[in-house]
Amino acid sequence: MAQKRHQPMLLTSRKKTPTLWIPCPICSESKNVKTVWKFIRRSRNSQVFSHSNRSVFDSYLELQKPLELVKTDKRGRTCIDPKTRALHLSIEHDDWGTYICTVPGDASHPANYIWYHIDHVVSEISRSSPVVFPHPNNQPFKLENADQFYRIQSVARQELTKHKGWKEIQLGPLLITSRVSQDEAYIERCGPVRVRLTRQCFVRIPRERPPDVEEEMMLQIYDVLREAFDFTVLFHATNRSANMMQDKLARQRAQVLGFPLYANKTYIYIPCGYTLFKHLYNFQNLVPGFPPTNYHLIIDYQVRCDRPDLFSWAEMILGKADIMKGNITWRAISYYRYTKVMLLVHEGQKNFRLKCTSRAEPRCVQNRSHVIWRTGSGISFEYGRNANVNIRVQPDCSLLFDQVHLFEEDTYYCHTRQLRLEQVGQVWAVTPRIAYRIHIRPQPEMWPKQTEFLVGLTILTIWSSCLTVFWIYLNWYDSSVRQSALFGTQTQDSGERNAMLEKIYSPYMPDDRILYYKTYQQSST
Repeated sequence: MAQKRHQPMLLTSRKKTPTLWIPCPICSESKNVKTVWKFIRRSRNSQVFSHSNRSVFDSYLELQKPLELVKTDKRGRTCIDPKTRALHLSIEHDDWGTYICTVPGDASHPANYIWYHIDHVVSEISRSSPVVFPHPNNQPFKLENADQFYRIQSVARQELTKHKGWKEIQLGPLLITSRVSQDEAYIERCGPVRVRLTRQCFVRIPRERPPDVEEEMMLQIYDVLREAFDFTVLFHATNRSANMMQDKLARQRAQVLGFPLYANKTYIYIPCGYTLFKHLYNFQNLVPGFPPTNYHLIIDYQVRCDRPDLFSWAEMILGKADIMKGNITWRAISYYRYTKVMLLVHEGQKNFRLKCTSRAEPRCVQNRSHVIWRTGSGISFEYGRNANVNIRVQPDCSLLFDQVHLFEEDTYYCHTRQLRLEQVGQVWAVTPRIAYRIHIRPQPEMWPKQTEFLVGLTILTIWSSCLTVFWIYLNWYDSSVRQSALFGTQTQDSGERNAMLEKIYSPYMPDDRILYYKTYQQSST
């Protein structure tokens, strides 16, 4: 723990008095070291961290004084463990702040430079300003189908995004920006519905530490924020099953802390309501009144409910008469109640279909489809649209998955057309015919596929051949060098032997030549 200067602790403010223990970074063997707990309240308006010209324990941040003494009470709300020197806190309104277990007798002790930041995220509702969104004749919008809902929501989002107020500000690796909350789902509901859209302030930081930053202070602030919101980095890390659970846990923790979770593979978004912001940097000079005001607008809808009219009552009576006579008929799919089905599908499964069927099979043709499919995330599928994608509608109105992927886990709603005598044309039914909740089971880790195995085998064969050729060349080279060395040695030995013989017999060689000459003359005469 002593290796990190900043120890951020992010708690929820929904609890009346959250409690925690803060450890004192002093070794248990150091019994003679006197420690005193001090802190800085978040209620202090000025910036408490400043950039210094000297580095202390690999950091240029300094904590500005004065520091307040932590006072214990007899009720045990704030107390210190005599053995471990840990501080127990039951946090109330004015207890949020930065805590330090100081060593008064040693100014250079590492414990003086380990700071515990106890903070929370202020709710956006407490500092949100309403934006007026015009309604027709001050009446709720009347919805006949989901397309109308999505169109109105899109206009409302644009209106909220363009609303006057503060603008985006880039500050080193930090970007002060805003995000508009996701639309609330209205499906399965009829009658009056109210949807709230919120434009909330966030500070966007990169997931990875930026290599080059001009201002060292900004890099130090980035490290603190990255450490405090480290759990958001697990969000959208991958689509594998292990990290799908981490995504879920990250969302749940963000919900408990009181802010929506936005993250991708490049950036993470930290709500401006994080109480440590005001002490990390003087954002007031850039954005007056930081954190800036959030904005929200409210849209009222009146979703049409299917009520039986005179013709429906007549058909129902005739249908009961047919049943009494034993003539059971199958009605069109639009007359069936809303049914929910849960399915477990394996990742990678091919040609998977979802059907929306009845006795009279629906047909889907170009510009005249009986069925449209929608997902809970707002994606729609209609016959003839994006025919080459992985998910598409077939002529029998079934939804075909060429191959099931993990990220396609969702709820798929089948909406049918409704023909109403009091209404010109046909519209999609507000209530779906059937809904499929798809749960996808990830594939277990298996051996590589055949093509991958062949590629690996080919690479291994080529590499083995190269090593074999290289080994043959080395053997040939070694043999050549060995033979050359042996020949040189033999030649050298022969020369030395001849020289030795010549040295031994050289005194007698002239006499031998004379004797040989005389013998030759006598034999010739």
